[in-house]
Amino acid sequence: MHAASLAALAALAGQCSCLSVARWRRAPATMSVSYDNDRFAGRYALGKNLPTVEKKQGLRFVREDGDVRVLGGASSEILGGSNLADVLRDGFEAETRMFEALQNDAPAEALSCHTSAGVPASLDQFLTALAPHLPVWAQEADDWCVNLQAEGSSAVHAAIDMVIQATQPGADLTLPNARTLVACGASSYHGPASTSPGGGIPLGARAKGLTHPVRYPVPSPFLRFRGESDDSFHERILAEFMAYLDAHEHELGVVLFEPQWGSSVASTPWPPNLLRAYVDEAKSRGLAVVCDEIMCGLGRHGREPRGATGCFLTECWDLKPDAVTFGKSIGGGAGHLLSGAILLQGAERLPGGGRGGEP
Repeated sequence: MHAASLAALAALAGQCSCLSVARWRRAPATMSVSYDNDRFAGRYALGKNLPTVEKKQGLRFVREDGDVRVLGGASSEILGGSNLADVLRDGFEAETRMFEALQNDAPAEALSCHTSAGVPASLDQFLTALAPHLPVWAQEADDWCVNLQAEGSSAVHAAIDMVIQATQPGADLTLPNARTLVACGASSYHGPASTSPGGGIPLGARAKGLTHPVRYPVPSPFLRFRGESDDSFHERILAEFMAYLDAHEHELGVVLFEPQWGSSVASTPWPPNLLRAYVDEAKSRGLAVVCDEIMCGLGRHGREPRGATGCFLTECWDLKPDAVTFGKSIGGGAGHLLSGAILLQGAERLPGGGRGGEP
């Protein structure tokens, strides 16, 4: 758990960066790279030429194949320049003190710690900084908690785990007929295929055993009839979602939503009123709801706040999910891996029943 990441939310609201962008050029289809690309099995196929990124400045990436502008980048960055420096300063100073102590063979500040042994002191700073960014109703109820992970897919799984426990207290979740399956939308993402509840091949949803085999219908442009109006399309797709729940709700524990899709639907956001209707319908049937905001949270959605800071689209669209997720963009793309799931209500119903805000 990185101190720089734990401090990152403290200065997020209302900040933006001025970006100086180099000339645009298209990367060549093939190139020589400065590492053995047959040894790196990452997001893409083994041997795919992924250029080394030497420096970054906002949208500008200085790569070994030249300067390019990167739009999107899996939504993993928010701030740059002096704004990002302001967010990371406390963590940088903590790292400096730790390094000096290590050099002198003295006790050093704990920037990371396995949670079986304890937690870093900076955790309290993070929780204090996080609280004002939650929806007002969650702040007022004061029944929330946060689960911290290293990357997005694990944060989604943590959210699923928490909401099932919070909405089905006392249930024997080991029974064959337990309501533990997760409803994922068609064209959903929720992380790389090997770990994501929305993943396809080769492992993904099947390997985890969580995702219901039938996906619920979503307002993707790919599912819209030619010439169909917005109102007709939304009415039809909502009716199909209700029919989906009629057929499968007895198996489901959680409905997972992406308020803004990833590259699977060109980063398209949901129609707000329709998403609110989906959420309300799911909750009216006693199903837990998770809004996966790894793509759009932390203020990247451009919508006006509704009483808090507008950090999460859940607040701005007046959604009432049980949990919301955030991704590694909380570190501003500076290399600090930290993601998490926030249980917005029901923390008292978790085993142990801690107070709101305690991990």
